[in-house]
Amino acid sequence: MKSQKALERALKALEAERDRMDSQRQKLDGQIAAIRAMVRRPGRRPAAVVAAAAAPVKRRRKRKPMSPAQKKALSEAMKRRWAERKKKAAK
Repeated sequence: MKSQKALERALKALEAERDRMDSQRQKLDGQIAAIRAMVRRPGRRPAAVVAAAAAPVKRRRKRKPMSPAQKKALSEAMKRRWAERKKKAAK
């Protein structure tokens, strides 16, 4: 019987201590948030956004530059194709 009461008192004491520590933690979290708000520079992105932006991105392959002769050949081919389409559309 005595040990049961002693355990109940100890349990109540531990629960009270836990509640006190929880309230202290909430106060500390509020103070940390206030300090972070003061330290954060204007225009700076949050760390989560920066980490997401730093994620690997698939890059597109660069095209090889066209020589002037290749450009001219492509231009002529496109002119021929458009001329054929215009003829078909005119009919």
